[in-house]
Amino acid sequence: MQLVPRPTLYHLLYNVFFMMRRVATIFCIFFMARVPSFQIGCMMWMTTFWMGYALSVRPFEDPALNKLEVNNELFYNLILLLCFTFTELLQDVGAKTETGYAFIAFLLLLLAINIGVQMKDTFKLIVLKMKRNWMLYKQR
Repeated sequence: MQLVPRPTLYHLLYNVFFMMRRVATIFCIFFMARVPSFQIGCMMWMTTFWMGYALSVRPFEDPALNKLEVNNELFYNLILLLCFTFTELLQDVGAKTETGYAFIAFLLLLLAINIGVQMKDTFKLIVLKMKRNWMLYKQR
């Protein structure tokens, strides 16, 4: 039996930090719209900070969820990095198109990973419930 470490204040404040990040994201979207490069940089900084938080604190009891959180932040950071090419920094339309394809590929890969994890967890839950129901049926 694995002992679950006692949660620290950083574990308990996960939801507060999560909501603060959402508010900061909204702030970036609405109030920095005129400076897209700074907006993307600010979002990348928040993503890097959140990834560091997830790596150091490991806010979830399940190690797989902690890994998924870091994976999501890594992909989000890569996607934000690609967003710089959609600003005035790059004038070549062909390069923007190629970057757009990479952007879509990263998003689809991230979505596939998250759906795969959800399907795996749902399948495990279904199997456990079926075993439990089978045992209850055999006991009758």
